[in-house]
Amino acid sequence: MEKVYYVYIHRGNDGIPYYVGMGKNNRAHTFKGRSHQWHIAVYKNGFNVTFVKDGLSQEEAFKLEKETIADLRNNGVELVNATEGGLGRLQKGQSFWPKGKKRPPEFCRALSGR
Repeated sequence: MEKVYYVYIHRGNDGIPYYVGMGKNNRAHTFKGRSHQWHIAVYKNGFNVTFVKDGLSQEEAFKLEKETIADLRNNGVELVNATEGGLGRLQKGQSFWPKGKKRPPEFCRALSGR
């Protein structure tokens, strides 16, 4: 079992978390494959990486990612994560925007390409 995975948090310049992820290699530092909402959070807040834990198996990383997301959300932190973590993936047609939350104007502009 490869223990090359880690769990990380993206924080703004104020230290407040806005995203939790898991990965290996350079995933924590890449801008590729991120949602529009994530890019807006980076633009508005800055980009700083904090590692929660490394040297994990993929299964351990999925579990810790889910726990970290749940802990932060339970403490009132608003994350841009589209799912609850782990193997959670959006189903076809499922929106990544939280239900009942209004999209900010800058997000709508970013989606429309203006």
